[in-house]
Amino acid sequence: IPPANLLLYRHGNALTNVVYARKQFDLSFRDLWAALSFCLRPGWNRTRLATELGQLWSDQDDAAAALSVRSAFDVWLTVLALPRGSEVIASGINIPDMARILEHHGLKIVPVDLDLQTLELHPDGLREAITPKTRLVLIAHLFGARMNLDPIFEITEQHPDILVAEDCAQTFTGLDEYRGDGRTIELPSFEEVTANKISFAKATRRVHLETNPHNARRMVQRHGDRLAVINPPTLPLSEAQLDEIYDLPYQRQPHPSYQEEIPAFTMIRDSITIMRGCFGGCTFCSITLHQGRTIQSRSEASIMAEVQKTAQARDFKGTISDLGGPTANMYRMHCTKPEVEQICRRLSCVNPTICKLLSTDHGPTRRLMSEARNTEGVKRVHIASGIRMDLAQNDDAYLEELAAHHVGGHLKVAPEHASPKVLKLMKKPAVADFDGFAERFAAASKRAGKEQYLVPYFISGHP
Repeated sequence: IPPANLLLYRHGNALTNVVYARKQFDLSFRDLWAALSFCLRPGWNRTRLATELGQLWSDQDDAAAALSVRSAFDVWLTVLALPRGSEVIASGINIPDMARILEHHGLKIVPVDLDLQTLELHPDGLREAITPKTRLVLIAHLFGARMNLDPIFEITEQHPDILVAEDCAQTFTGLDEYRGDGRTIELPSFEEVTANKISFAKATRRVHLETNPHNARRMVQRHGDRLAVINPPTLPLSEAQLDEIYDLPYQRQPHPSYQEEIPAFTMIRDSITIMRGCFGGCTFCSITLHQGRTIQSRSEASIMAEVQKTAQARDFKGTISDLGGPTANMYRMHCTKPEVEQICRRLSCVNPTICKLLSTDHGPTRRLMSEARNTEGVKRVHIASGIRMDLAQNDDAYLEELAAHHVGGHLKVAPEHASPKVLKLMKKPAVADFDGFAERFAAASKRAGKEQYLVPYFISGHP
């Protein structure tokens, strides 16, 4: 992992360097110890290991293993044997060694500015930098961000002599995210996933990686002699679009063809959906695939209109059974940097830690809870959707209001498991989060003068 990046810019006719120091290394002492133990272990066959590593990428003998991106880049330039004086267009931020390697091969570096908000190359800058001497465009994906290469390829495809190279060292997170052609990913075939659990797990992970509608890629899966095509997720609905759907004149009754009572309808008849989607990214859950990872919230006016309509129904008994959605407390929560959200490849906004760009304000939810329970004809408003504990325990006011007014004796929460290892794989909070939430909820219930309990959900057979 390079300790610094190099910012290249022109001052007159000179190329000036400014070093951007990396603030922290994303590896632990455990990683260093594991690396040292592998180095000291006898019997390793370097040639065999290099071959096996290459085959992880491709079985066509067109991949090579190297000690670092820099050594591979050096070898590649040696094989290319570009004429000395050829121009290489490079991202304006890179590590010093990449510039030294280019200079060693007698190549001229032409830096192009980046958008400092998205770390993407300016297409107009690239277009202006191309000359008859240009032979290579070197793209560096920086600080974990992935650059959208479609605009780059649209330009370079007009110049058959120009190659494009990607430096993915700071963005690589496993073979499952290998870009291929940048537009389509092939999943393990249907026959593979039905015969092999590991192939099934890999296919599932790849599907989870393509849930951001702003940068998800098309996926295909072979089924015998046919091909199933999975298009990227649709863009999230706006507040106005969601309101338009929920404000349609529904009958709010089962179809007349049903003669017997429907338990599912009884359960949700007096519940109010306030939002769709979930950014939790739990690896065992399908909500993100059904409803999207972006929270799509109805307006307060639309929600309160439904509360009032429910309260006026002839068979309404006075209790709103739920005010929630996939989770009870993600209403109006969103990424505070839309430009970052556009390129984000993170699987979860809350695991392993809550993203610092995520707005976790429970204020809009508290206002809804208060308005709903103060609506004429409404005696009680329960919160029956699962509570996201890691978010709730960071807002004392939400917990106080929840315990005082919106729990009918039992509150559903979903710790899911008790094993730290399994919880990590599930992308769920640690056991300590459940313990901490339980203590805070008990204290809030006591202050409200109520005896209330948690109902924890566990998946006994996972995985």
